[in-house]
Amino acid sequence: APYQSPHAVRSCHAPADMNGAQLWMGSVPKELDADAISTAFVTLGAPRPTAVALRRSTYRVSGASDDAPVGFALVDFASAEDASIALETCADATFKAKGARGSRDASTSDAPEEDAAVECSETEMHFTFHLRRAADTLRKRVVTSFKPAGDDVTDGNRTRDDVDLAAQLAPLDSAELRARLLALGDPVSDEDERRWRDEGGGGLARLRLVERLCAAHGEPISCGGNAHDDGNRTRDDSTRNARRRVWTKADPAIVSRPISPGAIEKMMRCLAELGSERTLPGTKAHRRWPRSAAPDRAGVIASDRYLSLTTVSGSKRHRRKLERYRWVWDECKALLASVAGNAAANAFDGLAVTHGVRGSPHVDSMDVAPQFACSLGDFRAMERSDGYGGCLCVETSFDAVTAIDTRNAIVSVDGRKVHWVDPRYVGDRWSVVWYRRGLVGTEEPEPVVDGGVVPRWWARGEKSSWVHVNANDPEVGDSEVGDPGDDGDRVKRPKRGSN
Repeated sequence: APYQSPHAVRSCHAPADMNGAQLWMGSVPKELDADAISTAFVTLGAPRPTAVALRRSTYRVSGASDDAPVGFALVDFASAEDASIALETCADATFKAKGARGSRDASTSDAPEEDAAVECSETEMHFTFHLRRAADTLRKRVVTSFKPAGDDVTDGNRTRDDVDLAAQLAPLDSAELRARLLALGDPVSDEDERRWRDEGGGGLARLRLVERLCAAHGEPISCGGNAHDDGNRTRDDSTRNARRRVWTKADPAIVSRPISPGAIEKMMRCLAELGSERTLPGTKAHRRWPRSAAPDRAGVIASDRYLSLTTVSGSKRHRRKLERYRWVWDECKALLASVAGNAAANAFDGLAVTHGVRGSPHVDSMDVAPQFACSLGDFRAMERSDGYGGCLCVETSFDAVTAIDTRNAIVSVDGRKVHWVDPRYVGDRWSVVWYRRGLVGTEEPEPVVDGGVVPRWWARGEKSSWVHVNANDPEVGDSEVGDPGDDGDRVKRPKRGSN
């Protein structure tokens, strides 16, 4: 079986969903709550569920009189036998329940596929059970985040694949997964996709596509030794002809520009203040990173802290947040200007500052251009990691990945390509990303960079992107960069479109 890192946040043996004790209930109107669903099972003669997790969505039932949004529920039972009894007893059965109007649950997953039969009256409502076995999904099977691990975790100190291939492919949409399988000579038939969707909806279909693609690359998924035969295969049911992914490490002279010691020192003072557990002498409490702040991209970016700021959004919340952390914005602007020049520092409209990111393969699909990135702090790659730990990894083609050392240097990559941070490092790793998501007037998004990494972005004869600049000499003193607090050096932001 493929290697499983001991410091990965993995759940291969979930108590309900992986042993047949969980059912999926589709087309759940907003009027139904967990108690009503549990009671309905018992009323129809089925075992009582041990837990009912509601997932709301904006899917709308076709033909429903009030065009109401519906969701689905994951229903756990004490055993697989109880789940089987409930499925046999209640599937497609109707039941009555009082509407629990105003109940609310967060939406975390895709919409259901089937329609509900719902009739309303003043005192009670009639519902239909749409049930099936809860299907495996990418969310359940694929690890994308990692806990810190020391050098004594020898099993985890491998090169490249602590973030396994399935996690690297998980951000891709179904169309891209199908196209890659076709290019690798293992196309997926329409019949297979229909069968997967019938068995478990879009989530299971995407999982099967990822399984097939992993096998085509010679790294089939397995969990506890139980692989899915119809998904985990290459065209000839073996891996001897697999197209394995090729890993390289980027040459710093081609992809990065160093940050001056003075600029590093200033930025680290800013980050130390931002991440402090207490108010530092001579600072104000409101300048700290709120301990209770939830990451803006929880579930996508696994990090200890995540702060994002933007000038594009018109919401009051985003404007207040930007004003509160204007000092962080200005310090990061000065850092970028010290290497890429004021033109680039005046052009970005989004900023992300993170601490302790590990793994988290993702795509910044809302970006309209390449981005700048750097990492700072006292961290180092784990032993026997060949120096990959803490590197920014970018998928440069369907069968190639490039690892970039961004420590104390600025690089330019295209966030619209899958990318992540190699989790095999120890120490404090901060990262800063400058990006663009707004368009001016009739401006169009820049083309996605072929290969995902922008080489020699500082020495372009023709400026076709905002990241093509004539970089400043990194040895220039801080006094020549300008004080971000001076009115004369503030960022002049272009007018944004309606979005």
